[in-house]
Amino acid sequence: LFAGEKGFEDVALEIPPTNGICGICSSSGKIGPSVSFGSSGICTVFSENVILADCCATALGNMIREGTPEEMSASAESICDVEGVDGCLCVCGGRIAICGTVPELVRGSFDDALLTRVEL
Repeated sequence: LFAGEKGFEDVALEIPPTNGICGICSSSGKIGPSVSFGSSGICTVFSENVILADCCATALGNMIREGTPEEMSASAESICDVEGVDGCLCVCGGRIAICGTVPELVRGSFDDALLTRVEL
């Protein structure tokens, strides 16, 4: 999980093998060139429907404005209530909110050279 926040540098998701589709989509209010109306480090949604995961990750990212525990929990629960969403998580302000079924969080290493960069 590249959240761009202290305390999450070595957090990874352990994705088990599957014979089906495993949609994992993320949105960030702080990282990348895309426009976001939120302030999250990263919001990730899990669904067998990849398009739904993408839409809901964007929606969840836009919902996280202040990054309070209450806002993060309520936003994650709202996204998990969408039919077809298996689970989600969001990282903001050094906090993480998790709702539904998400892959196991494990320690992992990250190679900064793998980041896609946009230079203006």
